[in-house]
Amino acid sequence: QRSNADEYDAHLFIVANMASTAGVPSSNAKDREKDLEQVSLFVTKDTVISVRDPTSDLRWPAPPYALADDAWKSIRENIQDASSKTRNSDASFLAYRIIDVLVDRYYVCLQKYQLQVEEIDSEVMKAASSEHILKIHAIERE
Repeated sequence: QRSNADEYDAHLFIVANMASTAGVPSSNAKDREKDLEQVSLFVTKDTVISVRDPTSDLRWPAPPYALADDAWKSIRENIQDASSKTRNSDASFLAYRIIDVLVDRYYVCLQKYQLQVEEIDSEVMKAASSEHILKIHAIERE
């Protein structure tokens, strides 16, 4: 399902996708779909309920949270800290923090894709004619 937000009288329902930051992104579209996990948020003034896909390979790790790629660690730590803004704000701030984590994970994935593109670009440049290289550089400058 595509990411979206639906506003109701007393709550907000948000569906978003979380990208996996593990491994190298696949060039196969079906494999890329496996790199996404749906996260749904039900937000009221005082409550945030989050639901994640239980069949995902990106499962929320069980204690002691040993998974190296633990997207939620900083949020859990803030909730446990009695003086943190996350704990002392209304539920909308917690929802914001969760969405912020989801967005930040895309930047990590984009960096991995950029590295893949640079590697492919390097291979193409080795085999390309000088005319093709000039055309590619002209397009890149536009």
